Amino acid sequence: MSVSTQAVTEEKETKGAISISTQTVTEAEQPKPVAVAPVQKKKSKSKSVRIVTDEDVPGPSHPAEETEPEIITRSLSLGELRDLRREFTRQTNESILTWLLRIWDAAANDTILDGSEARQLGSLSRDVVIDQGIGRTQQTLSLWRRLLTSVRDRYLCKDLQVHQGKWSTMEQGIQYLRELAVLEIIFSEDERFPKSPDDIQCTSQMWLRFARLGPEMYSHYLATPQWREGEDKVGLLVNKLRIYEDTVTAPFHTHVSSVGTRLAEQVRSLIEEGHQKLKKELKEEVYHISPEPTRVSAIRSRHLPARERGYTPQVNLWSFLREHGEDTRK
Repeated sequence: MSVSTQAVTEEKETKGAISISTQTVTEAEQPKPVAVAPVQKKKSKSKSVRIVTDEDVPGPSHPAEETEPEIITRSLSLGELRDLRREFTRQTNESILTWLLRIWDAAANDTILDGSEARQLGSLSRDVVIDQGIGRTQQTLSLWRRLLTSVRDRYLCKDLQVHQGKWSTMEQGIQYLRELAVLEIIFSEDERFPKSPDDIQCTSQMWLRFARLGPEMYSHYLATPQWREGEDKVGLLVNKLRIYEDTVTAPFHTHVSSVGTRLAEQVRSLIEEGHQKLKKELKEEVYHISPEPTRVSAIRSRHLPARERGYTPQVNLWSFLREHGEDTRK
C-alpha cells in the first residue's frame, strides 16, 4: 500500500469516528421525560414538588420516603363555644383544684383553641386574672394547658391547697389523691412533666397526706405501703383502691344493707299489726256504746216549750197585771 492510499484511508476513518461521536452527543442532548409528584404536607406548610427521574427507583441507596398525613383544623362555631362554656365553667363554691380535675375528666386536654376562641369563652374560672390568662396566648393550645399556665401565674403553691377535711368514702379519697396530682402538675417547671393527673408518680408525701385523712375502717390497709416510690402512678393506685373497695368493703356494705332492709320490713310489719289491732278495738268500743234516750228525754222535758206548758201571750199578760194590782175581772 502506498503512502497516499494510507493517508486517504485514515482520513475516512477519522471522518466516520467524528460522525459517530456527533450522533451520540446529539442523542444525549435530547431531554428525557420527567414526572412531577406533589409531596403530602401539613396544612400550615407550603406546597412543594420533586422531580422524579428513572434513576429515582427505591433501592438500597434510595429508600422510599414516608409521607406525613394532612392535618386539617377548623374554627369552632359560636354554638360550640357556648357548649364548652356551659360544660367547663367553674361552679359556685367549687375549689380551683376540684374544678380543674373535673374539666380534665371532661376532655379539656382534647379541646384545642387559638387565642381568639379562648377569649370568646368568657369567664370560666370566676376569677378575672385566670380568665385573662386563658386567652393571653395566641398560639393554638389545648384548653387544659392554657388553664395550667394561667393558674400557675395566679397562685403561689402555698396559696393553692387541697381541701383539708377528712374523707369518709373511697371515692372521696380517690378525688383527694387525684387533686394532689393536679397540684403537682400546676407547679412543675419541667416541660416533660406529665399533664395527666393519672400519669403522675405518687410520692410518699402524697400517699401520707392521703392516708392520714382517711376513716378508721381503711386505716389498716392505708397504713401498709401500697405504692413503690418513683414507680407507681396515681392511676394505678386509684385502680388498686377501687378493687379493695369492691372486694373487701362491698360485702360489708351489702350485709349492712340487708340488715337495714330486714329492720325496715319488721318495722312496717309492726306498724301494720298495730293499725289492725287499734282498728279492731275501736270497732268493739263503738259496738258496746248504747244510746241514752231516757236521759235525753229528761233533759228535753225540763225545757218544754211554753205553749206545751199551757202558756200563751194572753195568759202571760193577765198574770203580769194581776201581780201589779190590776183588776183583771174588768
